[in-house]
Amino acid sequence: MHAVWLFSLDFPPMSYTGPRIHLGRGPARDILVDHPTVARHHATLEILPEGLFLRAIEAPEPVLGGPPVAPVQSRLLDPHEEWAIGPVRFRSRLMPPPEASPEELTQARSSEDPALLTSLAARGGDLLRAVACNPRAPASLLARCASIWDAACQRGAAANPATPGASLLSLALRFPAEFWSNPQVDFLLLEDPSLSALSALSSYDLCSLLASPAIPEAHLHLFAAHPTEVVREFALRALSLRSVA
Repeated sequence: MHAVWLFSLDFPPMSYTGPRIHLGRGPARDILVDHPTVARHHATLEILPEGLFLRAIEAPEPVLGGPPVAPVQSRLLDPHEEWAIGPVRFRSRLMPPPEASPEELTQARSSEDPALLTSLAARGGDLLRAVACNPRAPASLLARCASIWDAACQRGAAANPATPGASLLSLALRFPAEFWSNPQVDFLLLEDPSLSALSALSSYDLCSLLASPAIPEAHLHLFAAHPTEVVREFALRALSLRSVA
């Protein structure tokens, strides 16, 4: 059995056991590339007897004033070919699955040794995903897990109470359930009840985040006093619906 290994600049290699790996910017993707030139369900990587096949699923919708759309060309990938999803460039290989021992995975999930965790994370794959879930991991490693294109790493970082606040906020829309369940959010709201660090998001995006069933009712009450009228009204409606239920 072979695994798909993906290599990209600045990040450790990541492995996937297929037979189909989903790429896009929508939920339930294995590879998440949040960019306007990437469709929600952009492409798949499929393991075929002939090799690794990149298959286009949706054409990205152009964004007014944004970068030009770069649709995927469906094709069998050459082992030495470099290909892109939006701004992220990859090389891919079909190779044996990673050999991480149970002891190494346990260390990646629970060790407090920064040097050991850095060494394990550099090997990528399931070891990096395990580090993303470790609340004792250094903040720099967790910030890295939050920024890589691997969805499992991002999800682990979104749930990890040790993830730096800025990185955690960057994951909120993609993983709202993990975000609202993260105990660090309580401290962020104590410092900034309206989460003004999210001000770069549109009112629509912030309302989408408040629509998550995972948001505690106490947090909805905070957003009912948000300085933006649309957000205030959305939070009040959400509270009203909960009282009816």
